[in-house]
Amino acid sequence: MAARKNTRSTKPATKATPTPTKPAAPAPTNCLCGCGSPTITAKARFVSGHDARLAGVLGRSLAAAHADPEERASVQARIDALSPKLQNKARSVALTAASKRAARDAREQAKRAAKAAYDAAMASVTA
Repeated sequence: MAARKNTRSTKPATKATPTPTKPAAPAPTNCLCGCGSPTITAKARFVSGHDARLAGVLGRSLAAAHADPEERASVQARIDALSPKLQNKARSVALTAASKRAARDAREQAKRAAKAAYDAAMASVTA
């Protein structure tokens, strides 16, 4: 029968080197919509749903600033800083708000005209 070979190492045991630790993850940033809430991760720009919220606010601001060119340019610059999808959403909101305002103004004008006609008719009847 053959002699068994010694499988133990005669070298001294080496100390285990410490495993490098991962650097700490960067802290979450604040939501860009202006609410001040921290985002979930450092890469996130918005809290869930707040990107659409910002697009809506900017779109309504753009529609409301139709008379003041300086304010309109300021809002437009903020919209241009958004992603293309959010730019489209903000422009869509602006168009919707403008059409609603135009419809409301037309209704109010029609009411004023109807009231004036009614008052004129009542004045001719009572006179």
